[in-house]
Amino acid sequence: MPGGPPKIIITNQDPAMTRAIAVALPNTFHRYCIWHIVSKFSEKLGALSYKEHYDELKNCIWHSETPGEFDARWAVIVGKSKLSTNKWLQDKYEIRDRWVPAYTNHMFSAHMTSSQRAEISHSFFKRYVSKENSMLDFVTLFNRALAKVRHNELDFDHKDVNEKPLLKTSWAMEKKMAEIYTRSIFERFQVEIFQINAYVVTFICENEHRCLWNVQREEMEGARSREISMDKSSNRVSCSCKMFEFDGIPCQHLLAYLFRMHIRELPPEYILQRWTKTAKAGRVMDDLGSGVKEICNNSLLVRRQGLFKLACTVIDDAVLDEEESEVVREALEACQKKIALMRSSRQQGSTSRIQVPSTSHIQVPSSLGSQITLKEPLQVRAKGCGKRLKGRKEKAVKNRRKCNGCGLTGQSHDKRNCPKLMSMSSQDVRLTDDDEVDDECKCLWMD
Repeated sequence: MPGGPPKIIITNQDPAMTRAIAVALPNTFHRYCIWHIVSKFSEKLGALSYKEHYDELKNCIWHSETPGEFDARWAVIVGKSKLSTNKWLQDKYEIRDRWVPAYTNHMFSAHMTSSQRAEISHSFFKRYVSKENSMLDFVTLFNRALAKVRHNELDFDHKDVNEKPLLKTSWAMEKKMAEIYTRSIFERFQVEIFQINAYVVTFICENEHRCLWNVQREEMEGARSREISMDKSSNRVSCSCKMFEFDGIPCQHLLAYLFRMHIRELPPEYILQRWTKTAKAGRVMDDLGSGVKEICNNSLLVRRQGLFKLACTVIDDAVLDEEESEVVREALEACQKKIALMRSSRQQGSTSRIQVPSTSHIQVPSSLGSQITLKEPLQVRAKGCGKRLKGRKEKAVKNRRKCNGCGLTGQSHDKRNCPKLMSMSSQDVRLTDDDEVDDECKCLWMD
């Protein structure tokens, strides 16, 4: 696969998949989906034990920051709830290094603790395709779903380039990261940097390898204190909460330490390229992992942002004066003509073409005209040609109603309410009445 094997992979507890990953990807950290495990607590612990001790177990799983802390809290809860004989719970404790965050937060996983990305993808595509679709319908609907995804991605890119998020502080670091991070990542970073004034950073100890600092929230009883370690050899800072190692975003404790050290710009080693606006303007690979190339020498988004900012500045300066506006308009029109001239000359120089001597409109480069002869393919009548789908209105015109009384087609009546039959029946009634009157008169005259 491109870029080598993955650092981490998250699956459910399928035994066959566990064995296959251990053989095929021996250097990949295999992690189990925590949601699939925690969701079974209500079934495996019993109704009473689950109701009384689930909150304690959940707090132990999610809020333990070190393996030692998790083991100690787990032993207390299991002993108090008398669940030490529960076989399922024992099995899950034995594989705790594969699903408990305290054991797995040292590996970067972009804040994912379950196989949620796959489930989200399944949920998204289920809105477009189903098992009842034919192959043609499936391909059409699948392409429509992909077009929706790409449209949303372009919409986010547009917002990242042209919209500026609201700043909550006046710190230079927040303003700088608003220009670097994408919108969604900056909002998460903003939550962290907004809290740094609430912490007090105190020095603990120092040796030849590292310095230790304590970070704790001020004036809050029972607040957990974190430990900041600074490695002297690499000058790298790490926090005991391991948010940066697990999530890729600096935590508020690490940012509080940087401000305590009067560092007003986030060092580059704490800015992951994947979270920046220029993440897609880099190196790409094909499906086989080869053909590495640069998308562009300079980032397309950064280049567009610079030109857009420059154009907006010039227009804002000149829009208040008519003469200055005319100067800007003339300059822009001259630039537009020059760019069009450059494109046309570039196309004429690189794609000089000649016409193939036939009725075909196929063009080939002049350098290959003497070597390649292209002919039009034979035109054949495809199977089913001439048939097309017809709409309801067209079918209704073809299958017009015919009255069996008058014999006319396209009428809005039938034999039961045919005007011609009704008029004929009324004439017969009048004739019958006249005959009866004549018979009565004859009888009276004879009398």
